[in-house]
Amino acid sequence: MVAAGTAVLVVVALLGLPGLPVRGATARSSADPAALLARAAASATVAHEGTALTSGTLGLPDLPRLTGVADLVGSTTRTRVWWAGPHRWRVDALTASGERGTYRLPGALTTWDYESEQVVTGPPPQGARLPRTDDLLPPALARGLLSGPGALDAAAAAEVLPARRVAGRTADGVRVAADDDRSTLGAAELWLDRGTGLPLEVSLLDRSGTAVLTSAFEGVRLRAPDAAVLVPPAPAGVMPLPPAPDLAQQADASAPWQLPEELAGLPATAGAGRAGVAAYGSALTRVAVVPLPLRQGREGVRAARAAGAAELTTADYYAEAVLLRAGPLSAAIVDAGDGAHAYLVAGTVGPELVQAAVDGLLDDPLPRREG
Repeated sequence: MVAAGTAVLVVVALLGLPGLPVRGATARSSADPAALLARAAASATVAHEGTALTSGTLGLPDLPRLTGVADLVGSTTRTRVWWAGPHRWRVDALTASGERGTYRLPGALTTWDYESEQVVTGPPPQGARLPRTDDLLPPALARGLLSGPGALDAAAAAEVLPARRVAGRTADGVRVAADDDRSTLGAAELWLDRGTGLPLEVSLLDRSGTAVLTSAFEGVRLRAPDAAVLVPPAPAGVMPLPPAPDLAQQADASAPWQLPEELAGLPATAGAGRAGVAAYGSALTRVAVVPLPLRQGREGVRAARAAGAAELTTADYYAEAVLLRAGPLSAAIVDAGDGAHAYLVAGTVGPELVQAAVDGLLDDPLPRREG
């Protein structure tokens, strides 16, 4: 929920919420983890092109309108990227049957499905959204991890790893350990190009040290792509379609409830009081809250139960809440039972913290957003 920097841990917390821009030093000391992380956070201006492979082992259940997210973090995706800058790039997802390209130009985001010959174009989404393929490229994933207020404070718990070769380039490594024992992630390992700080590989590890999500370049060239390759296709006879908002975008724009500035002891990192979707926590401990239309909440509870969800206790007899888990992810679907409030709560935290977040949302009905 990345724009996409909670792609959040946003990508890993199911949602891509907007992270705040991070600016850092450009020192080249491979012995200083703070400098390495600052360089990674400030790498959006490093032009490059290459191919990358993302592998996830998060077997998320098939819930309404979240199928694409489940595929994204629970399988292997090969991508090609041409990156001229944060507002000018192209990313193609490569499949057995074709390609799906995403083109970002100033003021526009276009997708082109080669198999169905469908073009969708419109303004780049602002605020919360679900993750896209480009959010899981090593540079974007690293910047998402390091986005938000105080994120670079994680350097205090970071350690330098021995340098190694990634995609044919010398890469300095840095390991950021979880700074909260309520996180289900144990650490993140980042491998950064020594010359530019561009993240070449990122791995998220669970508490046992097993990688649950890895994104790495197979090959990369640090050069600006040809301008022609960034131009979206305009096939004859194909009428461009406007983009349809996803679940997170709809909630961010239209959810009537004002989310709290703190939830389950975690401070809001983005969205609370201003948008319909909010993220809470910091570093590797993140929780996202998406208010749902009542019908979607009820359908989500039923679908989650059918997928084997566990019941969560609620103080209100009429409220219903169910919990789904997949590796380090926990997700709850909540119907407050008052005919008005329903939520999706998801994060890289254990069931106890999710239960506390659900309790916090149900204890006092949320007020309506101002404006």
